[in-house]
Amino acid sequence: MPAQRVGRTPVPFQQFDVLGFDSVATPRFITHVGLASGTGALSSGESATMVHMAPPLRIEDQSGPVTSVATATLTADEIKQVETFIDLIEGEYESAGLRDSHRQYCILPHARPRRGGDETIVCAQYSCAGLVIDLKYNDLTQFRFENRQLLEYFYLHREQACQTILTKDLSF
Repeated sequence: MPAQRVGRTPVPFQQFDVLGFDSVATPRFITHVGLASGTGALSSGESATMVHMAPPLRIEDQSGPVTSVATATLTADEIKQVETFIDLIEGEYESAGLRDSHRQYCILPHARPRRGGDETIVCAQYSCAGLVIDLKYNDLTQFRFENRQLLEYFYLHREQACQTILTKDLSF
């Protein structure tokens, strides 16, 4: 199933499918993405429970109105691998003392290592898209999308998205 816009007809989604959110200021411009925590179907204006880099990393967080869904069609083993990856990231943040911190976040590049005082890598920092992209390319998961339009659009337009984010008062 390809990535699609959410409208009047319910759009089904499975656990860890990608959910996209349009900018309030620029309709049809996706400014945030996350992973569905469960299964269901969404119509225009509805929200879902998700895993996303807000910042900080949020698990089982209620989203705003979802505007796009990209299907991953994961097997049970792949779902377990994604859960393991998320647990790993969460544990790294806990160990690094960054559990509820905006220091988990980076904009460009989409992901980067965060180093400790001795220069060893203690965890990874992510943007919202970076978390999803890293799942796709991570050695733990061979996360596959039947249609990558949603992520590719977000990634190709990330500089515009970053400018939108940077002009906002994020009040950390």
